[in-house]
Amino acid sequence: MATPTSTSVPTRRPHQKSRLGCATCKKRRIKCDQTRPSCRNCVKRGLECCIQPVIPNDRSLTDVSKYLAQEGLSRVLVLSNPASGRDTPAPSPSAPSLLNIILHDGLLQDVPETLQSRLRHSLHHFFTATSATLAVDGPSQAAWPEAMLRLASGYPFIIHGVLALASLHLSRCMVDETEKKTHFTTATEQLNKGLIQYRKEIQSVKETNAEALFCFSTIASSWVPATVDDEIQGLLCAWKHCTHSAQRQQAISAMAYAMTKVLRIYRGVLIILTPHWYTLNQGVFGPFMKKEWAKAIPASAVGTETDDKLRALESLWTNTSTYPDAYSEILSSALEKLRECFALVSQLTMQTRHADGTYSTSLADWTSVFVWMTQLPLEFCSLLERQVPEAWVIYAHYAMLPAKVKGIWWLEAMPSNIVSTAALVLGEENMDLLDWPARCVGVELESFRKSPPCSYGPSTTLAVTDSV
Repeated sequence: MATPTSTSVPTRRPHQKSRLGCATCKKRRIKCDQTRPSCRNCVKRGLECCIQPVIPNDRSLTDVSKYLAQEGLSRVLVLSNPASGRDTPAPSPSAPSLLNIILHDGLLQDVPETLQSRLRHSLHHFFTATSATLAVDGPSQAAWPEAMLRLASGYPFIIHGVLALASLHLSRCMVDETEKKTHFTTATEQLNKGLIQYRKEIQSVKETNAEALFCFSTIASSWVPATVDDEIQGLLCAWKHCTHSAQRQQAISAMAYAMTKVLRIYRGVLIILTPHWYTLNQGVFGPFMKKEWAKAIPASAVGTETDDKLRALESLWTNTSTYPDAYSEILSSALEKLRECFALVSQLTMQTRHADGTYSTSLADWTSVFVWMTQLPLEFCSLLERQVPEAWVIYAHYAMLPAKVKGIWWLEAMPSNIVSTAALVLGEENMDLLDWPARCVGVELESFRKSPPCSYGPSTTLAVTDSV
């Protein structure tokens, strides 16, 4: 009797699914390469790359640890798994949990036990996602867990700052509105606690506390642009619905103040950087300090053309007697620093050719776009708050630099917010001066011309130059 012929059914090769891909790739049902801070798929197509928040598991906890282990720092990253209720060690199995260290030292003694799981999740998210948006490379990212172990016991505001920024990041990634609100509430509570301690410490900047203050100021420099976006959107809505010009001018003034606050927070870092550069350069945040940048000279034909356009802006105040010489000097200094920053970014811009024949550009060091913010004259901020039109023209052109940075969640809205505010400050009679930056950052100036006219600060009418 013949036996049936057995047929072998091919089986799929077993594999482990990654939970660390971005939400955009997951929605498009394609494989994410998990490049941080923005995956190649999203960069290639100009899409927003949102890192998917996940509950920590045994595998995902080792992502940042890989670099730390290579550098002999594996003891740093050991987090508790809120899902399993047990500690999941990094390569060093006997190392204690970072969260347990924090709790043991009483750094979060006022946190109810019911909230510790949420904060554990926030800490994990900071090390696996948020810290990647604060650093250019592995060494810079690895500085964060090491800084927490070295500095947090003496300066608890660091822990509050880290939890604040991570919770804010989570609130931006969540889909559920209740979860968004919960994480945002946690974020504001933690930041307020940290600010109370930070403000006391910043009164006396010295070598012993410089690293801790720099750590918190870096967090604040990311927090402000992200939260100012909510403020700007609310004020824009108020401006559109105001029927009296006085109310609309009040909304514009509030927007101008909010966007100037972003500059002031970056200028404020100099209080720490200037006197203690050597200490910071030799310490845990050394990778942040060491920048091998060449002299700022445009590195391409496009860079040279851009510099020519920027230089032409100076005629807006040099060919008029509207303002005193002191104003002109401040404006010229800010413009000069802006041209230097554009030239630096030009040198650090890399072009990549893909297999399908398309090209994409990326920055070798995206933190270079912040150089202008730290170098411009402090008096320039005062001109912005006074709504001096020429100052806002310069600020709007600066917006083209952060617009080049992709995948940094706290920076995404800043370029359009700057240009939108500048458009309202300048008014319809001068709005054409913003055509170039508006095109670059994707702002429709026409949307600011539809409302009935009102007073937009100083009545100066600016001359539009052909080269801009």
